[in-house]
Amino acid sequence: MSRGPVPSRSGRGHPRLAFAREVITSARAQGVTSLVLFLVLLGATCLVLLTAGQGAATQAAVLSQVEDRGTRTITVRAANAPQDFTSRLVSDLATYDVVESATGFGAPVDVTAAATPGGTRVSARAVTGDLGPDAPAWAADPANDAAPGLPARALATGDAMETLGIPQDTGAVRTVEDGPEYLVTDTLTLPEQLSSQTGTILIPVPLTADTPLTSLIVTADAPEDVDLVTALVRSALIGVPVEDLTVDSPAALADLHQAISGELTAANRTLILATFAASAAASIVLVFTVVLLHRRDYGRRRALGATRPIIAGLVTAQVFFIAVLATAFGTAGAWTLLTLTHQPLPPRDFFGAVALGITTSATLAAVAPALWAAHRDPLTELRVP
Repeated sequence: MSRGPVPSRSGRGHPRLAFAREVITSARAQGVTSLVLFLVLLGATCLVLLTAGQGAATQAAVLSQVEDRGTRTITVRAANAPQDFTSRLVSDLATYDVVESATGFGAPVDVTAAATPGGTRVSARAVTGDLGPDAPAWAADPANDAAPGLPARALATGDAMETLGIPQDTGAVRTVEDGPEYLVTDTLTLPEQLSSQTGTILIPVPLTADTPLTSLIVTADAPEDVDLVTALVRSALIGVPVEDLTVDSPAALADLHQAISGELTAANRTLILATFAASAAASIVLVFTVVLLHRRDYGRRRALGATRPIIAGLVTAQVFFIAVLATAFGTAGAWTLLTLTHQPLPPRDFFGAVALGITTSATLAAVAPALWAAHRDPLTELRVP
């Protein structure tokens, strides 16, 4: 009885390399069945990526478009200057984890370039809260930035400075009818939820100033949080007369977002699971066929001293090796085809998940026939003609 390969004195990896070579040799010796399994798994990979993968790409594009329409933003407008509608609401709402941002705006006033009091006018508004990632650091705490004897600093959005006739990005503006003067020191690109304020001069004020507001814009952290955030906003507005408020909640768009996400995800999940099941079933059939056709070979290995775990591992590793090759070629082929035909590409993690899923399902499907081959009586198998 053979004692099996002798480990190399030069390295401990020799037995593993010998086992890997044996797996490759067995796969090549079983050329027809190995090729059929390879083609089945390659086809399954391409099928999922070219169908469900495109569905995932389409879903991402559709949800992105729905997201652009403001599915997460609640806008509150107040009339008649209600007493409790102040910057305190911004600081209170910003403390909730489900709130991504909260921004309040004061009443608009007209300003002109300080050098040309009779020039073109634009609106200016006090602002408090989150102005997005492009806002300068001083805007978050304007109280600490104030300099004695100098006008308060302000921000220009959009083409406000060009409209005022100020060629530079900085300059002084004055409120119409000899109001206060402000020094515009920065320009700002507003985030999507605040785009309605583009083309204005914004004057940051501290949250602690309890500044009167005329509008409040609150963005939920995710579309599914819109209902909760809307409830939080309404709760914070309890002290404000209802007749003075207009609340625009995108609940319908948020529901649409969730409906689209759910329907497309369910359709993709069904197709993916069906493909995985079909590839696993094909793996079981093919591996059982291999075991039956080569039962004498496995019996001879058992008679020569191969243990049951070695036989089971050899069969399973052979399927794993073929599955890795098939999914790698299938993924590369699907990516190339989608790119050449200018089709939307699924997310990168989708490619990896499909390859991993098909490889895993095929390998697990091979366990049962591998155990069956490992537990056959070698003497009985050697009598098979």
